[in-house]
Amino acid sequence: MCPYADPPCPPKSEGRCVSDSIDHQKRIIFADWLDAMRRGAIDLMSATLARDVVHHGVMPGLVCPDRDAILENVRPRAGNLPPVDARELVAAGDHLVLSARAPGVGIPVDGSDRLRGQASTVFAVRDGKISRMQDYLHRCDALDAVAAAVESAQAGAVNASAVGADCRSF
Repeated sequence: MCPYADPPCPPKSEGRCVSDSIDHQKRIIFADWLDAMRRGAIDLMSATLARDVVHHGVMPGLVCPDRDAILENVRPRAGNLPPVDARELVAAGDHLVLSARAPGVGIPVDGSDRLRGQASTVFAVRDGKISRMQDYLHRCDALDAVAAAVESAQAGAVNASAVGADCRSF
């Protein structure tokens, strides 16, 4: 049975649980991960992460190699997220792009302390858990990465060219 299934999953088909649908994956990111982060519920955040999860930040040295490092990194922000003007979740295959736009988001990268006002993370979901996170400076780069991943996996159900086609409309 898949975690978080509601109702219980039907039998696995082609090695994947039916609850690993795009809607279920969106729920893992929005309802489980983000809600737990918003509430500062570290234990619930931990439950959404695969044991071997890795988070790559926008700078080469910003890598959290495992679940404990990820939780330690988000702990200071958990329960204290800035207000967000816009949120978007784009799903394609086993990947989801979460983009947020607000004055209080986006790591500074130009040597200043000024936040960039946007943040995009590509999430990979495996077996009902977040298995990889990759941050991008720009939404278009995140969408392009997902389109490339979908194309390389030859996911016939997703039109990879449509994923990154209008990346500036957010």
